[in-house]
Order: sequence, then C-alpha cells, then structure tokens
Amino acid sequence: MSTDRFLVFAENSKIIGMLSFDTAKNPIITRLVVRPSHLRQGVATAMLAGLESRIPPGTVLTVSTAEQNAPAVLLYQRAGFSIAGTSTSSEGIRLIRFEKTIGCSAIRNQSCNF
Repeated sequence: MSTDRFLVFAENSKIIGMLSFDTAKNPIITRLVVRPSHLRQGVATAMLAGLESRIPPGTVLTVSTAEQNAPAVLLYQRAGFSIAGTSTSSEGIRLIRFEKTIGCSAIRNQSCNF
C-alpha cells in the first residue's frame, strides 16, 4: 500500500498544481508540479505552506531536487529549507537534499526544543 498523499491547488475547478509526499516515516516531498502558465505566482509556496500546516511541530520535512533546477532550489531556500546533502542520481544528475524542521526558524544551526 502506498504511503503517498497528495495536495492539489485548483483554480476555477482546474488543477493548477500538485504536491505529493510520502508519509512512511518523516514526510518526504516526492513531487511538486505547477502548470507552466501559473509559474512564479505563489502556487508552489502555497502548497508548501499547506503541507507544513498539516505536519506536527518538530517533524523534519525532506525534499530533493536537481542542482541545476534553480527555481526549485530558490523556492526551498526561501521556504526555510537548509541543504542537508548532495548526491548523484543513476542518470548522472546532481541532486540537492533539503530539510526543514517544522516550527523552527530558518536560521541555520538553530536548535529546536519540542
């Protein structure tokens, strides 16, 4: 049984964006897509905020994206995620893994007590 859950951003009954996340342990964002005509209009930011509002404080949220995907890297950094590591996919694509502890400040190295 899949542990993926989905958030959908709709406008006038049309799907504009979708975020999926795996809830097996700590949540991992597995996909975040926005209709090209709605890029840079706050849709991805709203979906991230919607997901974060559903996660208990102190939970670590993880996401990975291609190092070359500058818009996604900037989105996650602006949303308070910190770089937690890098890797290379089997296709040779450099990936950045981001993490964010829900309920903590975006300031690096700040410890949180929950």
